[in-house]
Amino acid sequence: VGFAPSPWDRVLLGSRRSGFSEAELLAAGVVPRSRERPGSVYDRFRRRITFPLCDQRGHVLGFGARAMGSDQQPKYVNSADGTVYHKGRHLFGTHLARSHAAKAGSIVLCEGYTDVIAAHQSGVRNCVGLMGTALTEDQVSELARLAPTVVLALDADGAGHEAMMKAARLAAKQRFELRVAALPPGSDPADVLERDGPDGVRVLLGASLPFVRFRVERILGGEERDTPEGRDRILEQLRPVFAELGPGAMREELQREVVSRLSVSEKLVERLLAGQTGAGKSGELPRAQTQLAAGERTERTFLELCIALPARGGELLAALDLDAVFASPLVRAAATHLRTHLESPAADIDDGELAVLLAELSVRAAVLSPVPAELEVERCQLELARVARAIAGARGAGRGGVTALQREREALKHELERWFAEALEQTDEPRG
Repeated sequence: VGFAPSPWDRVLLGSRRSGFSEAELLAAGVVPRSRERPGSVYDRFRRRITFPLCDQRGHVLGFGARAMGSDQQPKYVNSADGTVYHKGRHLFGTHLARSHAAKAGSIVLCEGYTDVIAAHQSGVRNCVGLMGTALTEDQVSELARLAPTVVLALDADGAGHEAMMKAARLAAKQRFELRVAALPPGSDPADVLERDGPDGVRVLLGASLPFVRFRVERILGGEERDTPEGRDRILEQLRPVFAELGPGAMREELQREVVSRLSVSEKLVERLLAGQTGAGKSGELPRAQTQLAAGERTERTFLELCIALPARGGELLAALDLDAVFASPLVRAAATHLRTHLESPAADIDDGELAVLLAELSVRAAVLSPVPAELEVERCQLELARVARAIAGARGAGRGGVTALQREREALKHELERWFAEALEQTDEPRG
């Protein structure tokens, strides 16, 4: 760790006295050229704590610098890309953590320099840092070379969570195990070291969770679970997580966790989570639907249940205002077709895209064993979405009628709650 003083030329003058040329200083990224005074150069780092950025062999490639004053922006400055240093290719502390990571079989990734220093001070020597940049594919490849298990100890804010999601996407290509150390809200490893000492850091990292379990726990802990609406929102967020998780012990264990935390029926949770992954008869898990907007997923789920429960499904399709209820033009076309072809969804279709959607809905419906109340739950969800769009449109256009729409929304919420409770009872009942 070093220090860059405040003057504009302290490092420049000292480097010249040591025999370094201006070209060498520019190539090393220690000085940039001035825009206001063409031909002159000045110190890149001033009034900052500096950290050497090294390759795996310990050769210094550049520097990262943290501001010392609250008035300094940006907070972190790295050497610019140049002849020697290339941003996004390296991790802070790799040369120090390399042998320890190989011995431990795992590597810990932190956000910044001080977090890495805190981890090493606490005895966790298999730790590297992001150097204040967004996680890149090159850095993930470097992590994979260091150890078969990567533990993320990133800040629990938006940027940290985005880095975790990116690491998970890239981990699938690299095939290493990804785990997460769940930091206390608003804390980083350096904070934990200061508050709880070295043992606190070791305990935190030792209690890391598999990434998928961390995502499930985060979603379960982030919403209100005391109302049907809150439970629905949680299940909606969990659907894409389970869509990426194939059959196995981990999936079953996490489903039981969802059942326990939400106090809902195991059969209902299995249907809501597994049904949206599109588990076909072949056991494959098509993933296209996981990328849909939440509203369109609800519309498709409703049609799947109409096909699975054709008697009541036909009644609802005949009674609903399809133009108002279905926001997706393609799903609305499917609903219109199913009004007259519910028993044979694939009949009389010329539109290729519509044929694909109806075939997909039929396949999904074939693996469902729903109870009637589940169809009513989805119908209420559709109606609530319709009312929400109507309220937004009325407010945007300055029209009246918002109060009446709000009353309709409250009535639908109460109806949804009743159907949800009935669905729980029906899915708990033994079937012959």
